[in-house]
Amino acid sequence: MSNAFGTVESDTATLVVLAAVPLADALDNHDLTWNTGGDALWFGQQVVHYDGVDAAQSAAITHGGVSWLETSVTGPGILSFRWKVSSEPSFDFLRFYRNGTLQTQISGEINWQLRTFNIPAGNHTIRWAYTKDLSVSEGADMGWVDQVTYVPAAAVVPTSATVINGEFQFSFSGTPGVSYTVYGSTNFSTWIPLTNFIATNSTMLFKEPVEPGFIRRFYRVRTP
Repeated sequence: MSNAFGTVESDTATLVVLAAVPLADALDNHDLTWNTGGDALWFGQQVVHYDGVDAAQSAAITHGGVSWLETSVTGPGILSFRWKVSSEPSFDFLRFYRNGTLQTQISGEINWQLRTFNIPAGNHTIRWAYTKDLSVSEGADMGWVDQVTYVPAAAVVPTSATVINGEFQFSFSGTPGVSYTVYGSTNFSTWIPLTNFIATNSTMLFKEPVEPGFIRRFYRVRTP
């Protein structure tokens, strides 16, 4: 370091360069197209995350600024994601919008939460935005999003669900000749393929024994 009065050598410093993480990897979803904007861009990183790997993080912004992340989906379907924020409580927010309308928001020191939304028919712009008011900063002053999933429901319509003779079963309608895969999960995060159907008619039936110790079990049906 130097100025008009001379030069002084600083202590040895270590520079750590972290690998860039694409947003699709950080959000665990390559099926959707991701965009980011505002006063600074969201980015993928491997320091703060829910899944133990990576997550998307809002960038540093000044007072009155915004940093947003968005994608588009076609409904009907089910959107789920994990999010977290560290901000000035009740003044700086991580917000979630659908087509420009605020759906929900978090502020303060909020650890990872799972949020799930039913998306109605039609085209929708989905946005996460970290926003600051005109003064004061607290916490890390940013938000994070991880594990975004979107399951279109247009082709799969549940018609009934029940337990008979120790078996949980549900029927669903689809298109003959189309392949459908039933997935199961106990935490709405890790999904395991259970069986595959090639529809021979418009209604299919799935059965599975009720396992002891299962407090809850989630199912979803997807086409390839």
